[in-house]
Amino acid sequence: MARKIPAHHSRVMPYLHYYDPNAALDFLVKAFGFSVRFAHRGDSGRVLHAQVGVGDTSFMLGPAQQDFRSAAASALPALHASVWCYVDDVDAHCERARAAGATILREPRDQPYGVREYDALDREGQEWYFCQPLDDRKIAPPKRRAAPKRKARKAVAARKRPAKRKPRSKPRSRR
Repeated sequence: MARKIPAHHSRVMPYLHYYDPNAALDFLVKAFGFSVRFAHRGDSGRVLHAQVGVGDTSFMLGPAQQDFRSAAASALPALHASVWCYVDDVDAHCERARAAGATILREPRDQPYGVREYDALDREGQEWYFCQPLDDRKIAPPKRRAAPKRKARKAVAARKRPAKRKPRSKPRSRR
């Protein structure tokens, strides 16, 4: 019989890879206020697997290893994933992260999709979005921008249409 999903786990959980998982774990706790829920370490003390949490959710991290086809975010030519995380006070959280050495990509700002958000990179280049829900009265109504969407749709539709065939000058002969 299958066991229940453990407390603080969800059916889908990010697993992040770091070249230095020990330093990453320390940084995530100091800069972003996460708590270490579990850390399995090898004989040398290196983190082999860790579960890190905030509120009632968790994510996992471990070392980037060629054997497992994994790499740290900083080794990739482009962003491979971002992590979205709700916090109680975005502005205070941003200041804490900045003081601990996080690279702030976007300062805290109210977004039209209902959150106050800032974006940051940890020391190995993983991108994090931290946000808090806005009061309904602060959510901006959507702006009408129908013209660009129509143009974009037309451009996509034009690419999907088959090319027009030229009419044949001679009728086909039947044999």
